[in-house]
Amino acid sequence: MSRFDRLVGLRRLREEAAALRFSESVARLREADNRLQRLAEETEQVRQEAVTAVRENDRLPVNRYEDFYRGQRVREFHLQRDRQESVKGMELARQVWQEARTQLRQVEKLAEKDDARLFEEQKRNQLKAIDEAGTVRYQFRDMEYEG
Repeated sequence: MSRFDRLVGLRRLREEAAALRFSESVARLREADNRLQRLAEETEQVRQEAVTAVRENDRLPVNRYEDFYRGQRVREFHLQRDRQESVKGMELARQVWQEARTQLRQVEKLAEKDDARLFEEQKRNQLKAIDEAGTVRYQFRDMEYEG
């Protein structure tokens, strides 16, 4: 087990949490876009109704439509502001996620290097032990011949 394994696990958790926050911010942005689109569709539908009413010479109160359009503009302004805040939040979340990914990759590389170093060290120790065992055997064999 490498000394970096725990750190890799922690960085992986951090990266996953950052990825989750990023995906949530993307979902908020899509929701803001959908609300803006629904508002535009609603406004267009009422505009079509007003045009149809004028063609049919209906006497509809003009201030009703003016109030509606004024309200729609205010709603659109607030939705645009919410969308801009969502974009800023999404960009920040993306940046945090990318930094977390970079840190995770760096720690994974360090862990791989440490694992390779440990493997080489173990291999060297095994070969040394085998070499020492062979040396001891030869020493015992030399003592048997002398004695």
